[in-house]
Amino acid sequence: MSDLLISRQTDTQLKAILERAPQALLIIGDVGSGRRRLAEGLASRFLGITHDKISSYPYLRVVSKVDGKAISIDQMRELKSFLKLKLPGKSSGVRRYVIIESAESMGSDAQNSILKFIEEPPEDTLLILLVERESDVLPTIRSRCMLLRIVHPGKEVATTFAQKLYPSVPLSEITSAYALSGGRSGLFLGILSSKSHPLVEAISQAKSLLGASGFDKLLRVNELSKQKESLANLQFALNRVAQAGIESASAKSDQPQIKRWGRVLSALELFDVRLAANVNTKLALTELMLAL
Repeated sequence: MSDLLISRQTDTQLKAILERAPQALLIIGDVGSGRRRLAEGLASRFLGITHDKISSYPYLRVVSKVDGKAISIDQMRELKSFLKLKLPGKSSGVRRYVIIESAESMGSDAQNSILKFIEEPPEDTLLILLVERESDVLPTIRSRCMLLRIVHPGKEVATTFAQKLYPSVPLSEITSAYALSGGRSGLFLGILSSKSHPLVEAISQAKSLLGASGFDKLLRVNELSKQKESLANLQFALNRVAQAGIESASAKSDQPQIKRWGRVLSALELFDVRLAANVNTKLALTELMLAL
């Protein structure tokens, strides 16, 4: 597992899974924690191939949201057809993989369809569901899956890994990327490699927004109020930028900056409270933008 940025705890869990493959696996981790990379890495180990060949493997199917919409029952029907295909040759362990990203977005019909696959699994098949929280799927699904909870790698582990992967990147840049990621390995490596990850893009937008004029901030209100997923990503990104800002300012004993980032975090906390209380999203966003 040397090519995966994972904690010692996660590595131990993976080795146990490789020793005895389950029929269904529930990977639990924050958005940006590298859940899909971990699932693909697990498949590559079972198959004995390198990760770069996984995407072209004919018996791997990834099911995910389309245009931010929930995974549909139609996608489940397509998956059912894929699972009905007979694999060539004799049974020789796990040879077919299904990865369902953002499994929490599945409706009850889609989840019940998945439950049938788990209860009557096709031969040589491993079904992997990726979620943020264990409670994101039906209890009947959870009880039939092996659970793998991603533990974020510590700063030292992440920094050492990144220095080997990107030897030309300055340590200061690596440290900054780790602070912005909050320890989430997928997001951390995404920031360093400039990959198009939604949270990487959201962090860039957050930095731009924090430096924008009050008028320009208010112009974003109408757009963001209609895009729940983009808003959630931006909210996370603003929080990470503010947390990293406080850590940097504290190291320099820069009191004005500590206070500034503290105000941003307080505004984000109030925004959370207002959303939980079902306050009009546009109104809550307007107040947040004025406070940034």
